[in-house]
Amino acid sequence: MRRRRPGGKLPTEAQFEAALRSGQDGLRYPTGNTLPPPAKSANLPDVSAEVYDASWDTMSGYDDGYAFTAPVGSFTHNSYGFADLWGNVWEWTRDWVDPAGYPAGQVSDPSGPATGSFKPLRGSGFYWFGTEGSAVRASYRLTTFAPSFFNNDLGFRCAHDWK
Repeated sequence: MRRRRPGGKLPTEAQFEAALRSGQDGLRYPTGNTLPPPAKSANLPDVSAEVYDASWDTMSGYDDGYAFTAPVGSFTHNSYGFADLWGNVWEWTRDWVDPAGYPAGQVSDPSGPATGSFKPLRGSGFYWFGTEGSAVRASYRLTTFAPSFFNNDLGFRCAHDWK
């Protein structure tokens, strides 16, 4: 009997964002439209990170208890059953960065170009809040990192392809 090896692919940008938003289009942040988020929502740049470096750009009124990465499963699951999609570490996606952005119109899972130099990172991390929380928005993406780049605030997760 031949055994099937477990496997998976990185999620596309659109798949990651849909999972992050729990299918609720239009939310500014994965938990709603205002900050700070509810307690135990995510490992975000907050007051606990200021213990490490007071110059970090952080969110006031929220304390996740972790200055750096948190153990897997430290935060509540969203309505899709995913935990830790928001915050903790930026996550690699399968697509290549398209300088033109997503295609116009209603496309359920737009693909990026077939090749490129940079892969988008999604989901935010424990470091870098951005102006008025820009870096923790559900739609925010980092687009200037080659797949060979590594750092302590980057990670990945595999997604099952149901096609």
